[in-house]
Amino acid sequence: MSDASAILNAVLGESLQALYVHASAVSGSLRPQSDIDLLAVLGRAMTDDQRDHLLADLMRISARHPARPGGPRCLEVLVAVYLRDRVTALL
Repeated sequence: MSDASAILNAVLGESLQALYVHASAVSGSLRPQSDIDLLAVLGRAMTDDQRDHLLADLMRISARHPARPGGPRCLEVLVAVYLRDRVTALL
């Protein structure tokens, strides 16, 4: 997971506001072939170049499904953009 975090930081820079691990990795139901679910929260939308680089770099470290026991795990990365002004306007 540290590789994924490093990639997200390198590609997204200051726009990456938070990175969360969620689903089975934190609920206690992680199995040998479970993927690792990450949620990246951004302060602004990604550019097309960032999206392309992020996808290519993450695919290099993600296992293919189904993952082999003892090998690297598959990654599932969700990206959400937090638009503070829009959220505040809705409150």
